[in-house]
Amino acid sequence: MKKSNISEFDMVVNGVTLRFRKYEGKKKSDPIVLIHGLSGNLQFMNRLADVLQVLDCDIYSYDLRGRGRSDKPRGIYDAEVHAKDLLAAIDLLGLGRIRIVAHSLGAWVSLAFAKLAGERLSKLILLDGAGIQPVSRKLRNLNMVRLSLSRMGRFFTSKEEYFKEIADSPFLTSWNKKIEQMFDYELSGRFRDGVGGLECNIPLYVMEAELNSLGGSLTNKGLLLGLFLHPIDFFLKMKKNNHLPYASVSAPTLVVRAMRANLKYGDEMLPDPSYSRILKEIPNARGLTLHEYNHYQFIIEDCPVLDREMVSFLEDSY
Repeated sequence: MKKSNISEFDMVVNGVTLRFRKYEGKKKSDPIVLIHGLSGNLQFMNRLADVLQVLDCDIYSYDLRGRGRSDKPRGIYDAEVHAKDLLAAIDLLGLGRIRIVAHSLGAWVSLAFAKLAGERLSKLILLDGAGIQPVSRKLRNLNMVRLSLSRMGRFFTSKEEYFKEIADSPFLTSWNKKIEQMFDYELSGRFRDGVGGLECNIPLYVMEAELNSLGGSLTNKGLLLGLFLHPIDFFLKMKKNNHLPYASVSAPTLVVRAMRANLKYGDEMLPDPSYSRILKEIPNARGLTLHEYNHYQFIIEDCPVLDREMVSFLEDSY
């Protein structure tokens, strides 16, 4: 990472302040925008940004609303809201067409962006997200996602306790200073019963709203309440999430999936039917399967095969 070419700044878009990081390169056309996942922040995209700096172009990463150093208002959180934030941000930055690299929830955001302003998208990399799945599979993935959010809404007495909670999770196979930096970024100080400590700065109401937009909830009780108290709204969300705007993506697209189990066999985010459907419905798409990595590992741990494919795809005239 070339420290001298990195800057951070805040921008107000749609009434919300978002934190951005820019990696400046010599090439100004079609900059790359990195979009993190559900419980991530801009730090989670550091490894990918380091890899892509070989392209010597401008690269931007940012905290989605509700995460990191961005504002965290109460209200609606869904792919469309994030896509509108992104469009407003690139307009303010004076960017024309962009290349997007998006992980997990970020993949949903990028599809919404393609539907909103497809002419502004020159290339797209979908990293293990935005798949259409049957209800049984969604519930299995929901349990996995809930476990990944277990650090939120809790009080920790020290950074060491917080980091141990994450390092001991089944999702990671290694721990180092770079990974520690990603999670340190999301910590805020707080007091409980007169004792100082720390907590994750992503509010539970943000996660609940995001999951709600996908037809889920942080708890089974919340899921059932949504179904029985607002059945029409619930089924409309399910219908919407079973008809994603793949056809809106006219840009060349690389679809990446990770096939190593997250908790147990069968909880991969893009199983064969989901993966095949994306490749079929996005007009100009090709795929890459990572057999030795789970949903989280290839983002924060070294993944040479992905790195080579990303660089080749983004620089190629394809």
